[in-house]
Amino acid sequence: MGPALRITWRLSEVSTGRVVSTEKLDGRIEEIFQIQDRLAASTAERLDRAFPAVQAAPSEGRSLDAYECYARASHLFHQLGKGAFEQARELFEQAISLDAAHAPALAGLSAIHAMRFTFTTDPAELEAASDYARRAIVADPTLGEPHIWLGYALWRQERVEEAFREEQEAMRLSPGNAFGPYFAGCCRLSSGRAEEAIPFYQRAIEVESQQGWSWIGLGFSHLEAGRHAEGRWSLERPSPWRRKSRRVRRPGRADTSANASVAWGTWRAPAPDPWKDSRQ
Repeated sequence: MGPALRITWRLSEVSTGRVVSTEKLDGRIEEIFQIQDRLAASTAERLDRAFPAVQAAPSEGRSLDAYECYARASHLFHQLGKGAFEQARELFEQAISLDAAHAPALAGLSAIHAMRFTFTTDPAELEAASDYARRAIVADPTLGEPHIWLGYALWRQERVEEAFREEQEAMRLSPGNAFGPYFAGCCRLSSGRAEEAIPFYQRAIEVESQQGWSWIGLGFSHLEAGRHAEGRWSLERPSPWRRKSRRVRRPGRADTSANASVAWGTWRAPAPDPWKDSRQ
């Protein structure tokens, strides 16, 4: 069939399994993003919902090869390993070489450089993260992810209030991404404002309950606020993270268990670093 593409979709009523509507959409592989928009509009029409006209972001639809590189890089990035980071960086850069205004790939490079700082401590990595994030924001002002990593870079540069504002914008643009409220909580906790940090960590957990570092941030915040029972409960929450490792790492100190950190209720906890294991 070459570059021809056919998508067959079916809309069903969940409670009864009744098929409400079916449709076939034909096009070419390079039109995949336009077909996606047609499918969304058709579904909204069947549901009798208004579907607002959406102007495609500048990076969308211009290069399917760039999108493929981005998708592969994104998968590698979320493996959180240093080797995977390098592979992801190469693929993100390849996507940018194919489409210089591919905003998600630019945001991905921002994330890569931000995380490289955690195991290099090279300030140039934070500058690169900020640069890629700002380029992504220019390319697509509706994208929330670059604000997350710009905020992270600013936080590491101790420009905490600027960082917090970027995380607030990330939450507005991408309410389904847990990293926005997580890093907003980090900004508040690292500034000694534990009470203000708590609702942000709680929001991050609402979005992604299995993100172990949000539970750690919430636990430390409760400890700083003098709520030792709540802090211990948060730090002892069962999660895949706790099954993998029941130890809480803290910058500049030997590893200690979560229970020991609860006993040190007066210790001023630094904001948890979710990427520290990627240094190893």
